[in-house]
Amino acid sequence: MTTTTNSSTHTHTITNRTRIRAALAGVLLATALASAGVTAEAAAPAEAADSVQTFRNAATSACLDDSETSGVRTYTCIQGNTHQKWNVHPWADGTRELRNSKTRLCLTDYPRGKAAPHPCDKAKDQSWIVHRYPDGAVEFKNQATGLCLDDSPAHHLRTFPCGTHNPRSPFQTWH
Repeated sequence: MTTTTNSSTHTHTITNRTRIRAALAGVLLATALASAGVTAEAAAPAEAADSVQTFRNAATSACLDDSETSGVRTYTCIQGNTHQKWNVHPWADGTRELRNSKTRLCLTDYPRGKAAPHPCDKAKDQSWIVHRYPDGAVEFKNQATGLCLDDSPAHHLRTFPCGTHNPRSPFQTWH
């Protein structure tokens, strides 16, 4: 404790005491919250907003498409084609629902690698884990089956065991 009567020394001592008290109060508050089971992450973050996107395959340059007559497939990309626009809804667990803007059906993965449209029902076979690459490209892995959305000239659109991310599979890469 400083006992000098110099006003600048006295002011400096009070300022230091105030800082120490504030820091101590913060530590005590954090300790009290932690012992009560409350953390800074206790409040769930708000879900991100939906977005509308088009997805072009890196290997085939075809776009993910859903139509009433042909179902889910890849097709020549046509700007403005509503069959190629997908409403991407983020779920609280980080997965995404892909709902076609035209048909309003969700991209669903069925056993044996069959991606198909189905009425949206919030099931895990309609939830996709998105791996985002540094260049903005993505890979879609189905939450229920663990298979990735894959397009190739030989097999067309399907789900298939996921490749590695390094090097990444162009058949499972979407822009």
